Amino acid sequence: MSAGLLWGAYHFFRPGNIDAQVEHFLKVADPIDGMDLFLDHEDPKCSLEEAKEFMSKLDDKLGRNCGIYSGHLIKEQMVGLEDDDWLGEHKLWIAQYGPKAVIPTTWEKYWLWQYTGDNVGTWSPREVPGIDVLGLDINHFEGTEAELRAGWGKDL
Repeated sequence: MSAGLLWGAYHFFRPGNIDAQVEHFLKVADPIDGMDLFLDHEDPKCSLEEAKEFMSKLDDKLGRNCGIYSGHLIKEQMVGLEDDDWLGEHKLWIAQYGPKAVIPTTWEKYWLWQYTGDNVGTWSPREVPGIDVLGLDINHFEGTEAELRAGWGKDL
């Protein structure tokens, strides 16, 4: 943080013992104030209810809300469900490649939008020395740098 960088951590959720996954994530991420923490929900063997259980347990340990990163899976799992007020209180980092982010109606807007997983986009990775352009994830925040910094590591 002293360098002015924003950072966080995410846990790639897998089927299995949720309590053990939460404890492992906390041990490895070693969160401090100012970090954004996310559940990476991409495994179709994990239900939305299990993802919410992980997030709830992580929230309790952190004393604040974590976020959720997902793409098509969360959209598929939310089809036919009412808006989820509890999930809506958590940041959404949506993965959707293409010109526009489509998000579940539970959220009014995304926190972050990963719009590419390669070097396609308006930003040229060659501007940052040492970055390999193959497989580069590019994300977007809809707001100012000051707004991003003000909300990073905090609840919505």
